[in-house]
Amino acid sequence: LVADFGAMVNNPHLSDVQFQTDSGEVLYAHKFVLYARCPLLIQYVNNEGFSAVEDGILTQRVLLGDVSTEAACAFLHYLYTADTGLPPGLSSELSSLAHRFGVSELVHLCEQVPVTTDSGGKPWEEKEAENCESRAENFQELLRSVWADEEEEAETLLKSKDHEEDQENVNEAEME
Repeated sequence: LVADFGAMVNNPHLSDVQFQTDSGEVLYAHKFVLYARCPLLIQYVNNEGFSAVEDGILTQRVLLGDVSTEAACAFLHYLYTADTGLPPGLSSELSSLAHRFGVSELVHLCEQVPVTTDSGGKPWEEKEAENCESRAENFQELLRSVWADEEEEAETLLKSKDHEEDQENVNEAEME
């Protein structure tokens, strides 16, 4: 039964509700599972859902913001299967979803997941924040170098135009 329900996670077959994450990706779900496993989520679907047409079929869609597609899919997987094997990198987002929709068992499971660390002993979230800062700094440096190159090209172009004008003035003077 668990395997059969697990196969229905994000399966469009007979789905009657879709969740769209901030990235624009759409996940498929089945209201009867949401009704049985997560009353706050089905209430959210009923209150916040809107009609959408996909492939000529009218369906109900709900925007699910502030969560990655992977975490939303893992959340649905838990609702469908009650599988306690949670992806460690998603425990923070899963915990947030579990709090948001009142799934206390999942909140408890997420609290049991050890904080993922890198080889230097830093928490994964801290390392990711450092990587993000580093990427931002690299991007800023790239922009500076591009702008510097453009400024140098503009100066060179202006100098060559000034030189051409000087040559034209000399040629005109010679002709007179």
